[in-house]
Amino acid sequence: MNSVQDAHKFAKIIPNHKLHIIEGADHPYNNHQDELSSIVVSFIKETNVQNKGTARM
Repeated sequence: MNSVQDAHKFAKIIPNHKLHIIEGADHPYNNHQDELSSIVVSFIKETNVQNKGTARM
């Protein structure tokens, strides 16, 4: 979890990512944990589906 300014910088250089800004969230996301959890789980599910097509046995 980064500051908005840092997040925009990282978004330009980190591949395979999604930038999602949670307005009003503090560092521990005290009042936004459900939203954060939903975003993280969705990202993991999407990435997992994408990686199934490229998995090697």
